[in-house]
Amino acid sequence: MRRVTVKFTLRPVQSEILQNLKRFNVLVCHRRMGKTVLCIARLMQAALENKLNAPRYAYIAPLYRQAKQVAWDYVKMFAGSIPGATVNEAEFRCDLPNGARVQLFGADNYDALRGIYLDGVVMDEYAQMPPKAWSEVIRPALSDRTGWAIFIGTPKGKNQFWKLYYENGKQDDWYCGLYRASETGIVAEAELASARRDMTEDEYEQEYECSFAAALQGAYYGKLMATADREGRIGFVAHRPELPVHTAWDIGIGDDTAIWFFQQLGPEIAVIDYLQEAGQGLGYYAKQLSAKPYTYGTHYVPHDFRAREFGSGKSRQEQANSLGLSVKVVPQLRVDDGINAVRIILPRCRFDEKKTAYGLECLRQYRRAFDEKLNDFKQQPLHDWASHGADGFRTLAVGIKDQYVKAAPKWEAAQTFEEMFQHHIGHQKDNRI
Repeated sequence: MRRVTVKFTLRPVQSEILQNLKRFNVLVCHRRMGKTVLCIARLMQAALENKLNAPRYAYIAPLYRQAKQVAWDYVKMFAGSIPGATVNEAEFRCDLPNGARVQLFGADNYDALRGIYLDGVVMDEYAQMPPKAWSEVIRPALSDRTGWAIFIGTPKGKNQFWKLYYENGKQDDWYCGLYRASETGIVAEAELASARRDMTEDEYEQEYECSFAAALQGAYYGKLMATADREGRIGFVAHRPELPVHTAWDIGIGDDTAIWFFQQLGPEIAVIDYLQEAGQGLGYYAKQLSAKPYTYGTHYVPHDFRAREFGSGKSRQEQANSLGLSVKVVPQLRVDDGINAVRIILPRCRFDEKKTAYGLECLRQYRRAFDEKLNDFKQQPLHDWASHGADGFRTLAVGIKDQYVKAAPKWEAAQTFEEMFQHHIGHQKDNRI
């Protein structure tokens, strides 16, 4: 059989990457380095060379429409040089003459990928994807064929992409590389100088110098979470059996339900656990809570818990009570007021890094939506995978706010929540976790 190759002129740094690739790879790359086209070429060549039956390869972007915009033209370009290759415009799929397939997907619907097998996958802009997309769906899909993975992107703060890069650098089957614009020589010096003038320092450091320390643009709690990390408030936080464990919820049926578990002692809040699942009813979550070794206090739930469901005619609050969950519905506030309440209490929070890992990513990634037409951030939050955990934490903050408001003496009624919170702290300085 005549050998077919994917024709692609490599830059020196791209050639270096190909020579260093292992089974798992994390490539932290500056903008305009050519990382996506390199990885599409790698997918196509691997698919052509695979001798197994019906090889399957995937390119995954944060959103399905992004996958089309970023990678589909490259797939068609390479397919055009392969005799017998066909492309399916409706499914963004390329079928090769040896039975192999390369297809584009979006991490915004990663559950749709459950059950498939993969020989290789590229996850582009992994920093913007739900962490569970890799751990629960894509990683298992690689197991039976010992498939490989490449994670690419630019930093978006210290999130799961950062963890992959820093935690796996010494693993034998991982290659982790970081490529700054100041070092690769791909982007001309004059262009870099111009970009530096036109961008904020954080933007430039993030996009061109691959800085994980730069703040995520539009993030509501990015700097507060960075401060928590710097101050050592994200680490191991022990559960105290003598204290009640409270929960704070964001409720979803089709969407995810997120639950934070926390304890209070004086002014500090110990966030000890986190649960997030999708497509489950209240009975499921009641069982999950009862299986944990906690003695519960208050279950804070959002205002829509009072709404009656069409089928049963019962409110979620009534259903929860019948399941033995004594819930407290928090007041309905404007989203901005709820976000402000979170900002006030975050400096008093400690997080268990392992048990709340997914929730922490939600708080770090929760950000304002971007208006591409106006080229500016909107006033409302972006609704994506990070919204559920962030909304649940907003329930926590509003619940605590309501607790202080009701407990405050009448002469404090005119004070803001922040003033009352600080007043409470002043009387509890010796009772910290």
